[in-house]
Parts: sequence; structure tokens; C-alpha cells
Amino acid sequence: MNEASETRGAFYSLFSQLLHVPNSNVDAMIQAFNGIPELGQVSVNHETLEYEYNRLFVGPGHVPCPPYESVYRKDRPLMERGLVMGPSVADVKAMYLKGGLEISKNFRDLPDHMSVELEFMAYLCSTESSSEKLVDLEREFFNKHIRVWYRDFLNCIIANTKSPFYLKLAHELEEFLNEESVRFGEKA
Repeated sequence: MNEASETRGAFYSLFSQLLHVPNSNVDAMIQAFNGIPELGQVSVNHETLEYEYNRLFVGPGHVPCPPYESVYRKDRPLMERGLVMGPSVADVKAMYLKGGLEISKNFRDLPDHMSVELEFMAYLCSTESSSEKLVDLEREFFNKHIRVWYRDFLNCIIANTKSPFYLKLAHELEEFLNEESVRFGEKA
């Protein structure tokens, strides 16, 4: 693995973990996030972070920013838009299998959760040098899945939170994924 792939993989992994349900390792993740000088500093306590995570992504009640690709897909029939478990979920699972991964039976969320898709990209970055097929899969997965919904999802977070942490996370992830879009073929 080359240094660029390693760095990209580390960013994918960090962003993936920061979009997981806040748990006991959240303090370490925030420290890692704050430890990247280009990203600046943000302070947050665990309870506030957990409350905002649930409000934005889980519920109860109205969930302003569901973190699932199928909700944001515009290539679905009008009556299916905004719903979870669309055809993209099956395709995501098939691509995970193509990359040599299976979803654990203990996993209790949907495979098209943004954190899972980012973690898959981290995995592909870590295996990039071992197979040209996996490099092609990395490009295909990004273009077929992450590219088609990340901006809508991140703009939703920006519009619906006052949390400095989630605002910073959304802006930084958008900047990173914009760079990846250029890397994978989108014009700047």
C-alpha cells in the first residue's frame, strides 16, 4: 500500500467512526479528529454528542437526516423516494461480497449506512496495492454509491444541526469526498 492510499484509508476510517453511534471510544475519536491540524479544534461532551446523533440520525420522532443511501437516491420511482431499503441496498451488499466481505449476523443496521460505506472504502484503500480488481471496485463503489448521495446527506446535516462537532464533521467530510470525486473522475 502506498502512502496516499494509507492516508485516504485513514480518513475514510476516521469519518466512518465519527458517523457511528457515539460509544465509549468517542473521546478518542474526537481527539483524533482534533489532532489533525488542518481540521481545527472542536470541543463536545459525550452526552451532547449522543443526544445530537440520535436527534439527527435515529429518532424517536422525525429523523431529519437518515444516514442511509436508499433515502437519498433520486433514481427510484417517485413513491419510493425517501424510503429505506431500496434496490441500492442489495447492490451495496453485492459489492461488499465482491470485495471479499460479508455483513456480520450481529450487525443491527442497514448496509447502506454512510459509516458502513465509508468503512468499506477504508478497507478498499488498505487493499489497493494487492489487486487491480479491488482498485476498480473502489472506483466503481464510490461512483455508484457514495457519489450519488453524500452531498445531499451532508447538506442535510449542515441545515439541521447547531452542533459545532457535526457541522465541522459535515464540512470536512464533504471536502474530503469532493477531492475523492475528482480523483475518481468528476470534474472540479
